[in-house]
Amino acid sequence: MKNLLLTLLIIFLSFHCVAQITYQKGYFINKSGDRIECLIKNSDSKSNPIEFQYKLNEFSDSKSISIEDVNEFEIYEKSKFLKRIVNIDRSSDEISKLSDEKDPEFEQRQIFLRVLVEGKATLYEYVEGNKLRFFYGYENEDIQQLVYKRYKTNSISVATNSYYKKQLWDILRCEEKPIANIQEADYKRGDLVKLFITYNDCSNSEYVEFERNQNKILVQFNIRPGISSSSLSILREAQSFKNVDFGTKLSFRFGAEVEFVLPFNSNKWTVICEPAYFRYKADKKINTIAEGAKVDFRSFEIPVGIRHYFYLNDESSLFVNGSIVFNLSSSDIEYENADDLTIQQSNSFAFGMGYKYKRCSLEFRNALKRTVVPHFDSSLGIMSLIFGYTIF
Repeated sequence: MKNLLLTLLIIFLSFHCVAQITYQKGYFINKSGDRIECLIKNSDSKSNPIEFQYKLNEFSDSKSISIEDVNEFEIYEKSKFLKRIVNIDRSSDEISKLSDEKDPEFEQRQIFLRVLVEGKATLYEYVEGNKLRFFYGYENEDIQQLVYKRYKTNSISVATNSYYKKQLWDILRCEEKPIANIQEADYKRGDLVKLFITYNDCSNSEYVEFERNQNKILVQFNIRPGISSSSLSILREAQSFKNVDFGTKLSFRFGAEVEFVLPFNSNKWTVICEPAYFRYKADKKINTIAEGAKVDFRSFEIPVGIRHYFYLNDESSLFVNGSIVFNLSSSDIEYENADDLTIQQSNSFAFGMGYKYKRCSLEFRNALKRTVVPHFDSSLGIMSLIFGYTIF
């Protein structure tokens, strides 16, 4: 079994090297104005890129191209970036480095702007480390930054320049009136996207929203039946007449998993919670005064942990996960001619690896052996082959 685990681990690490991020369909326009259809590596980085990698097709080598040679690029239905020369506030957002100046400290830079809403009024985003800036473009006018700046008024007080609200008040006007909720809008992606969508709707302007699910945690529900191979043994020198090895037994298990897909790194990280039930039933004749023992352990467990996916293509992926297993069950080991022993609740750790294709998955999981009878060298080990199906 150890050799099997080692082999599977090597396979996963090999795929890890080549399948961390998928290449997805898109295009870029080079500095000569030529549009190149290709596959673009979706790194889903928090910061705006200065370069990206692409392939002309699935079988070609990956190439890197920088902002100097590209005017725009897009991963279809995911994200779009435009190269522009803009005036951007270079003020620090860190509390310890805040400026004493209320007004933004502009500098002219060539950057890739992420398009959030594209229409009559277009909203852009620029992220560099912890620095967040939003920009807008209105019809044929130049792209300008929406100004939001924190600054120091003295050594202990911080004030805010929220000039972006006046800018929005001036540009987002429908039927000669500013749209609603501008004054309540915070300088954050969700609030600003809603305002620009509202304006384009009111102006009967066609628009496109590029959604990254940046602040949305997706929830999936999976049913998880399977087969468990369990072993239980009890050992103690002071009461050796109770020593018994019940051996390995196969049983069915059933689980229902809730999977929370985290909104970063291309949705490759998830938090999992899987209430599951299985049963271990065995009896054993022993050559001591106890003569025989039996156990009927019905276990209800809740593994809670983290899962990481390695995408192979748009429909399939490998994954690994680790969980803390909370056991909510107890039972007895019954002896024919000796006092019974109680199997008590105890938690353990479990590690799994598997493959998912569309809605179906297959996972091999190993729960580390845990002590289940106090004051005895007792161990319960469980290995499971789990079949999964995503309902929604």
